Amino acid sequence: MSEPAGGTEPKQLPEGGPIGDDEIVERLSLELLREPCLGQFGVGRHVGPTLYAVRPAGHASWWIELRVENGIVTLDGKVATADQKRIAATLASRIRGTRGVINALMVEES
Repeated sequence: MSEPAGGTEPKQLPEGGPIGDDEIVERLSLELLREPCLGQFGVGRHVGPTLYAVRPAGHASWWIELRVENGIVTLDGKVATADQKRIAATLASRIRGTRGVINALMVEES
């Protein structure tokens, strides 16, 4: 697991105006759902103070929670390996409009 699925090049997104936090959350949610090495993970996203499940966890203790504020993506939760933690952060950094990534994911190897 050296790179996220799809290679090393950032995805080309349509040109347009600035991407807001909600759009970053939406696009990152889709990328996390598409990533094969994260297939058993629950994914949740914050909209304001409320957390919404995007996909329930297939493995009860692995989940990724994301929030975006002013283009800064925060990843929280538990993953199984350091590679998965790195891949999630790489996916976040590739989303157009992302100004930074705070990777607070904890590795809980089983």
